Order: sequence, then structure tokens, then C-alpha cells
Amino acid sequence: MAFVHQSRWSTFRPAIGSSSLLPIALAVTSLSACVRSTTMSGADAPMPAGRPHGTTLLGMKLVIVADAMVLATLLVAYFTIKSGAPDWPPKGVFVGTYLPTVVTITAAMSSSAVTWMLFAVRRNDQRNALAAALLALVLGAAVANAQWYAITSVKFGANAHAYGTLYKVLLGFSLAQVIAGIVMLIVVGAQAFVGHYGSDDHEPATAVVWFWHFANVVWFVVVSVLYLLSSHATK
Repeated sequence: MAFVHQSRWSTFRPAIGSSSLLPIALAVTSLSACVRSTTMSGADAPMPAGRPHGTTLLGMKLVIVADAMVLATLLVAYFTIKSGAPDWPPKGVFVGTYLPTVVTITAAMSSSAVTWMLFAVRRNDQRNALAAALLALVLGAAVANAQWYAITSVKFGANAHAYGTLYKVLLGFSLAQVIAGIVMLIVVGAQAFVGHYGSDDHEPATAVVWFWHFANVVWFVVVSVLYLLSSHATK
């Protein structure tokens, strides 16, 4: 049985290495789409001829769907490897629940902050929009920092076993979403502060808020898979 399990894992490892680049590519794609849309949708910039209302939101929906497909692929790989492993996680692996609990609470607070920002943008309240954006950025930076710490502080590497690889890939995917959301929020928050958006024109802000919520959903899924649905050894 040990030989069969090892051969499965040896054929799977190159695929994981390649797929780990996909979250970075999708993050860059979502960022570039957001920058283009926010640059062209200022209060003084007319809507290009022939461009239907809702294009920015449609583009963000496609980005979110693409990211969701990558996440689904990683989850299928995780549960496939888990089902064929005699011990999951391997003996001696211990991952505490304190840090993911703090990150989950912080992520939920950041979702409330971006929702507040969008509400202020729709009311042309630039001061509150800036305050909410800054609060969301601080909370988002805290989430990113904690996720990076969770990746680097564990006492096993990505090459130690299948669980180590999938642990770091899933957390890395979530971290990529948070970083992309932070960069997009910086752009949209700055433009909201100078009055580029209003009650009738706030599609880029709405799109970024959607992505931010999605990034938090990704974290909730990852933390459920890695911490809630896996029993960890205490030795």
C-alpha cells in the first residue's frame, strides 16, 4: 500500500507545481481589468461609444468564476490525495487553530468595511468612503500578513509530503486573492476620494467589493478544508 500511495503522489507533484502559478496569473488579470475600468470611468470621462452599462461588473464576474474554477480544481486534488492516503495529515503534523480563527474574524470585519465604503460611494460621501477604504486596507494587510505567517511558520515544507504541498498551495492561493484585492482597493479608494464615482457611476467600486468578498469566501473555504475537516496529530 505504501508503494502505491507513493507512486500516486510522485505523478501528482508536477501538476501541483504548475497549477500554483495560476492564482498569480488570475490575480494579475483581475488587477489589470480593474485598473483599466477605473481609469476610464471617472466623473469627467465619458462612457466610450458602444460600451454597454455593466461591462465592468461582467468582467469581474468572469474573473471570479475563473478563480472559483481554480479553487475547485485544488480542492478536487486535495480530497483525491486525502482519500488515498493512509494517514491524513501525516503523523506528527500539527497546525493550531488560534491563528486561522483570528484571520477569519479579521476577514469578516474587512468585508463589513468594504461594504461601508460602497455605501458611502453611492451617497457621494467621500470622507466616509476614504475612511472605510483605509480600514479595509489595514484589515486586509493584517489578513495577508497572518496568512504569510501561517505558510512560513509551520514545521514542514512543501516537499515533505502531499499534505505539506497542498497546505501551502491552498494558503498561497488565498493570499494571492487578498493581495490582488488590496491593490485594486487602493486604486478604487483613491479615485473614490477624489470624486470619480457617484450614485449613478460606481461600477468599478462595486466590482472591487465583489472581488473582496470573494477573496474572503476563498479563505473561509480554505480554512474549513485545512483546519475544520482535518484532524491534526498532537505529537
